[in-house]
Amino acid sequence: MKNLIYLIGVVGILLTGCTPELPELQTNSLQEVTFTSGDNFGMKTDPFNCDNDEPDYAEIIMQGGSEGNLIGEAFTKRAPVFHVDGIMFTQAIKLAPGEYTVLNFLLYAESTDGGDDVLVNAVPEADSEFGALVANPLPHTFLVSAFLKVEVPLGVLCFEETVYQQFGFAWFRVDETKGHQKWFFGDFCTKFYKDYAGSLYGNDPKVDMPAIFKIELYYDDNNSGGMEDDEIVNTFSNQSDYLTSGTPLAVNYLDPIPTGDLYELRVFIYVKTGDDNSGTKQFVYKNFGSWYFEDDSFELFTDSELSEGEFDSGTDGVYDFVLGNCTVDAADFAFAPYMNLPETATLLVGSDYAPGPEGNAYLDIKLSGFNTGFDIETSFWYGSYCFDQSIDITGGESYEVTVFSSLLKQLLPEVIRNKRWEEVNWLANHLEDFPGYTWEDLQQAIWELENDSYNYSDNNGSGFNADEDMVDDMVSKSKLYGAGYIPMPGGWAAVTFVKTADLLNGLAVPSIQTVFIIVDP
Repeated sequence: MKNLIYLIGVVGILLTGCTPELPELQTNSLQEVTFTSGDNFGMKTDPFNCDNDEPDYAEIIMQGGSEGNLIGEAFTKRAPVFHVDGIMFTQAIKLAPGEYTVLNFLLYAESTDGGDDVLVNAVPEADSEFGALVANPLPHTFLVSAFLKVEVPLGVLCFEETVYQQFGFAWFRVDETKGHQKWFFGDFCTKFYKDYAGSLYGNDPKVDMPAIFKIELYYDDNNSGGMEDDEIVNTFSNQSDYLTSGTPLAVNYLDPIPTGDLYELRVFIYVKTGDDNSGTKQFVYKNFGSWYFEDDSFELFTDSELSEGEFDSGTDGVYDFVLGNCTVDAADFAFAPYMNLPETATLLVGSDYAPGPEGNAYLDIKLSGFNTGFDIETSFWYGSYCFDQSIDITGGESYEVTVFSSLLKQLLPEVIRNKRWEEVNWLANHLEDFPGYTWEDLQQAIWELENDSYNYSDNNGSGFNADEDMVDDMVSKSKLYGAGYIPMPGGWAAVTFVKTADLLNGLAVPSIQTVFIIVDP
């Protein structure tokens, strides 16, 4: 019996020595929690067409306890995100067992240019306009239990800062938008200043007077590179205080922090535009073009690619512009002299050409279909010239055309924009430098300006009796002095016409010759 007890004791010792000691269970140890959102959990882009970047990480603001019984201080966790089978997951964070409430769930795309990270997605609050669109809006309470991994599904929407209130957010990160201001002042130079008496310019207008103008500000909020009508931010005008203030016009805007935001400033100046049917003078705000810029940049450009027409506000911080060029000190930006033209007309081609019926130009045309009070007259035969040697126009035919000033190049349709308008305008204002010239000389010079490879000898025997030396002199001086030329008020400038149907059909080549007349603007 004693031996049996001893044996049991030895076995007991052996068994005890071979069994590892089990750890004591720690029911309050940290547990892994993953947050997720996908089609099954309300991951939506509606009501937006979301083109935001993919998020890189989540910023999760939580507090202990349930929604009605929050405990302690709120705290923030940051976790990278990844996608599996179209579902987004955060990397797991660790929390002690207990109840937690998610107060904010924000998804950010990391900046690639050193700027601030961009908020691209967020979970709306339950009582917000967007809260009903998703499963599990905020605040959302979940339970962390011992020894269990937790997956918390949340409903995520594409985030646009302009609608943060629809998410139920009463806050917005103060560095997400910044307020900016640009100042503008305009001059208007016209030799027809007396026509403006009794208009908004008052009873005593001048040759050079401050311009009445308005600016429409557009923001490219869909990053299309163009501005739709519904992307207008605001319209700013100096009309109401024009006669009393004399101060520059302030244009205020909010700029989101992410870089590369494109803005457009459409400039409208108050000018005379013909008479009404009773002969009464009419005045309108006429669009003279656009300026573009990014973010809070001081540089403005005349094209949306930000590559042409660059200028800034100078040392005074005010963008000053002039319509016309009657000031010695150059403005920051100069619009060419205003030509008061109808928008459309009927153009009748003379029955003969080279020369026209009046015998003093290549082709004679008569314009009609508009009221009086413009810089061109109705039912009057004008001697005209053309650019296109290989395109026909039919004598005795009438065409419905749209009328353009050659001085506002950025408003010319692309089909004629790159023709040698500046050189032609220089030539028209310096014909006294070519005594004895004929219409044949002028037309021949225009053709050679248009086509560098076109030579006088190509036209021998065609009925033209141009002076080769005169033509060469016209062409060389026009090329030397014409680039960038803008006539002074009272100078001459080309007015041209494009068949309206060509514009509607977007033709790349005019269907009729590009004819033009020379007018005193």
